[in-house]
This record gives sequence, C-alpha cells and structure tokens, in this order.
Amino acid sequence: MAAAGQLHYSTSARTFGLDSLNSSDGDDIFLARMSADADADGITDNRDNCQQIYNPSQTNYDGDSQGDICDGDDDAEGIADSVDSCPMGVLGWTSNNTTDHDTDGCKDDVEDLDDDNDGLLDSNDACMAGTLNWSSNGTTDYDTDGCKDSNEDLDDDDDSVNDTVDSCPKGSLGWISTPSTDHDGDGCLDSVEDVDDDDDGIRDEYDSCGRGELNWTSSNITDNDGDGCLDATEDLNDDDDHYQDYDDSCPNGSVGWYSGSITDYDGDGCRDSDEDLDDDADGILDVDDNCPTGVMGWVTNPTVDFDADGCHDWNEDSDDDGDGISDLIDECSRTSAGASPNAEGCAPGQIPDGNGGGGSSSVNYTENNTYVNNTYVNNTYVNNTYQNNTFDNETYQNQSFQNNSYNNDTFQNQSFSNTTNLNQTINEGDLVNNSGEQQVETTPEGETSTGLTWLPLVVVALMVLLLFVQALHLVKKPMVPAGPPESMLVEQELFDEVDHTGVVVDEQEDFEIETERRVNSLPESEVSGTQEVKGPPLVVENPVISDGFEWVEWPESSGQNYFREVGTTDEWKTWPVE
Repeated sequence: MAAAGQLHYSTSARTFGLDSLNSSDGDDIFLARMSADADADGITDNRDNCQQIYNPSQTNYDGDSQGDICDGDDDAEGIADSVDSCPMGVLGWTSNNTTDHDTDGCKDDVEDLDDDNDGLLDSNDACMAGTLNWSSNGTTDYDTDGCKDSNEDLDDDDDSVNDTVDSCPKGSLGWISTPSTDHDGDGCLDSVEDVDDDDDGIRDEYDSCGRGELNWTSSNITDNDGDGCLDATEDLNDDDDHYQDYDDSCPNGSVGWYSGSITDYDGDGCRDSDEDLDDDADGILDVDDNCPTGVMGWVTNPTVDFDADGCHDWNEDSDDDGDGISDLIDECSRTSAGASPNAEGCAPGQIPDGNGGGGSSSVNYTENNTYVNNTYVNNTYVNNTYQNNTFDNETYQNQSFQNNSYNNDTFQNQSFSNTTNLNQTINEGDLVNNSGEQQVETTPEGETSTGLTWLPLVVVALMVLLLFVQALHLVKKPMVPAGPPESMLVEQELFDEVDHTGVVVDEQEDFEIETERRVNSLPESEVSGTQEVKGPPLVVENPVISDGFEWVEWPESSGQNYFREVGTTDEWKTWPVE
C-alpha cells in the first residue's frame, strides 16, 4: 500500500506493534503488523525515550530526548546524577563555581543550604563560600564559625582580636574584647585567662595598678619600685617607702624599706643607712656631724651652732665653740676654731665674756633629755647625758654673766614665781644700797683687793635668795596650767608628766659654787646682782590659747615655753614652773 503512505516497521521479529500510515487526506490508517519493542515496556522503540530500559511511564524531568531512568543528568545542570545532591533540582541553570560553589548540583542561591559543604549551614557560616573539602569541628574550626582556622579564619576564637595580635588565639569563647573585658586588648579575657591585664610585665597579683596605664613595660627606669604603676603618671610613691614623691627628697631612691624614725630619722624619704648624707637635715653632713641624729627642725648657722659641729648650741651641744672646754666653765664661749684655749676656755689675748669681751656665755641644756646612741628616748627632761660629757641634774639653763649690778632693792618686796634660775644674769657694776637696810663695805679707792674680798657679800646675797625661795614654798602658788598645748610640744614623740616642783639641793649647791667662782674672778670694781629673767615682750601677736592661758615659745623654735592668764598683760612665766 505504497499509495497510502510510507510503512514504518522494524526488521526485528521479536515483537509485534502497531504502525501508522498517514494518508493524503490527513486520516491515519493503522496497520497491524510486526513492530520492534526492545525493552518490552509496551512502547515501541521508535517512540520509547529509553529503548533499552523498561520505562513504561516514559518520565523525563528535564524534557530532553532521554527518559529519567536512562538520563545521567535528570535536571540537566551539568552535574551527573551520581554526584548530584539535587539530581532533580532547579531546571534551567548550569553548575559552575559561581552558581554552585561546591559543585554538588544544588543551586547555591535557592536550594543549597551549605554552599561550601563544610557541615555548617550557611545561616551560621561566616565563610559560606569558603574553603572546600573539609568539615567544621573543634579542631579545624575552633569557634565553629564555618571558617577553616588554618587558612581562612583570622580570628579563631571569635573575640574580635585578630590571631596575629591575639595573645590567646584559641582562648575563651563567647565574648568580645572591649576595654571592660580586655583592658589591654590582647585577646585574653581579663577575668579568666589574662594574668597581666594592663600588659606592663607585672602580674596582676603583684601589680598595684592592675588595670593601669597601657603601652609601657615596667623596668627600673619606668617603674622604680616594680609595683606595676608607671612612675611618670600614676605612681605617687616611686620608691614605695611610704613617703609621697612630692615630700620625698629621694623619690627614686632605695626600695624594699619603709620610712620611719629608725630608718629615716628626718623623714625626708631618704634611707639613712645608704642614701641620706645628712640624717637630721641640719645642714652638716653626717661624716662631720657630732650629732648626726640630733635635734631636728633647724639648720646650722653661727648663731645656733657656733662651731658648726651639727649639735644645736641651745639644747644639745655642751661645748658651743668646740674648744674642749665645757660651756659650764668656759670663760670665753665663742673661741675661734683653731685657737689654743687655756683651762678657762680663753685663747691668748681673748677677753672673757664677763669682762667686756663683747659677748656672753649662754649655756642651754634641755632638762631631762636622755640621748641613747644619739636617739631621743623618753623625753622626760631628766638627767641629760652626753657622750664623753655627763651633766647630772642640770637645772640652771641659759646662765649668762653680763655687766649688770646687784642692787639691794632687788630682794626687797620682790615676788618670785617659782623660778628655777633660768637665764640668771650676774653682772658687773656698782653696788647700790637703795634701801639703806643693808650696809656693804666697799674697798677704798686705790686699795688693792682680791676675789676673797667679795666672798662675804656673795654668801649673804645667796642666803637671802635661799630664804626667799623657801618662803615661796610656804605661800599659796598661783594657778598654773597642766602643761603647754600639744601643738607647742617641739620635737617630742612622747610627753610624760614630770614633777617640776622640787628643788634639788645638790643643784643649788653647784650653782652657789659656780657663782662664787665667777664672782671671785671678777675685777675689783663694784659688784652687785640684779636677777633678770629674760622673757617675751608683754605684747605678743597670735599667742596660743588653751585652758584659760596664753602660750608662746620664746625665742622661736627654742623649745622654751612661757604662759600667762588670758586677757592680762602680766609678765610671762616660764614653763615648767616649780
């Protein structure tokens, strides 16, 4: 039936099928004849999309010439189904490194949840299209951020400090470095893993400024005492001697010690044993100072330290001019250095102080100071003891013998306020019998006399003085204060109550002997005595007021205190009183 159309048939004799013949008028004529169906799926080979594989459904996902069952790439994106994680995935695209980073056959932007196939979903992956062919775990990805630590993660512990500057690159997790959590920004969490929070080289347990200045390292130049505080800006005590730098004469001095009265006598912040050359700060170096740890609060000068030996003439130097003669018996208290004095302390040609020599011998010994190895111990002002010179029961202070006259009226109706003969002055001058009650024989003019001529007069005067002193003890004493206010106690660490009321007979006898010796040595000019107790002027500005009394220290910084009742202009009285 060639006229009816072309006959389609298979030469295979194995199967039967239907062939169709297209006529010229469009009607199909089906002819039953023998036709091939190689896979016996009921679909003749000429119509079967998988001729060799049983495929009666003829499923074809990508609509190509091959059915799915025999198609090696069902979704036609270029990835074989055998390695395609999405074998029937999105259609109409081709897998490449842009659309499918891990070439798993899943389109990255719509169907691949792990573009780099590292085991971490893209939603948690800081490197979604990162290194391939690895899996994230605690070893390869410390912070599990999806970035491979060895080659793509710049911050393995995710603390915001890059590994290149992170002192703890695989440190604590779950925190971010800030000034509060990581003071020095070194990537180590201060609270648990950083042993030096400010990175100054001093561990926190030894660092006095644990979170102090940054960007410096402790050394003997920057941190003298090694306490972790930068000397230039934050350390107020660079040598840690318990003395602030602004008061410390050795702010960068020896370390490992504390300033105290034993280690730093003058409290200047310099250790006495190895760095302070003047322990008592009197201006005399210790090597030349006879009192290296003596009275403080003064600087040597010819007025208070005539021989510049470092001992204050008023209260610690028993030989003011350093001539080897005690001030108690020195007739010339200001002998120049280098001179050769005699037994009385006078150099050849030198005029004794009491004979118009231009000065007076002022002996000032503070009562009851005890010096032990040049250290004040128990400031009770009893029995001064000096090395190589011992003065026991010294009660007569500031004795000066000047050219004054003993006038008999001195001892008439005179009130003595429990005086201890401080600043007693015996002067040279005419005897005047103002009252007429006492007659004193004088040597006729031109007659030669000796010191013994005046001995009876001196004895009589002293006896009268003793009678008055004894009488004073029988008279009710005026009201006296308990003692100076604490603010006026000079150079004392302890102040004990001391009984100043007694008069030591031995001291009185010593004074009588000394007075007799000095009077006998006077020339034959008329001699009389007027006791003069030098004190402050009646009008004093800004006295210290305490417990109803006015107080003043006179001379200033001398340690000698005076008092009187508030609101009066009475004579000042010395303290202590008897």
